Amino acid sequence: MELDSNINVRRNLAQHSSTSQEVLRILAQDQDKYTRMWVASNPSTEVDVLIALSKAKNIDVRSAVAENPKLPIEIIEDLSCWPQMTAEEWRSVMPNGATGWIKVAHG
Repeated sequence: MELDSNINVRRNLAQHSSTSQEVLRILAQDQDKYTRMWVASNPSTEVDVLIALSKAKNIDVRSAVAENPKLPIEIIEDLSCWPQMTAEEWRSVMPNGATGWIKVAHG
């Protein structure tokens, strides 16, 4: 399947809840980080795609994954242990009040 070359079209597809799983899987591999972030935050995205995106090198993509309500707790715990992130980096990417689960996950 070939997707539109227009970045705005791909971003819109990535965030729409009725976008097919086939299209979301393709968009999850898009070179544009914002498209991948929209896929990661889309509540319709399948768990296996979220798991793949949770391993992304880009911190913004991983942060979007962490906020997806479909994400299994085990992956949330893995994301909370990112060794390459300082506490300051965590605070900069997490929304206000969203760091509570990090404290719970680590006791």
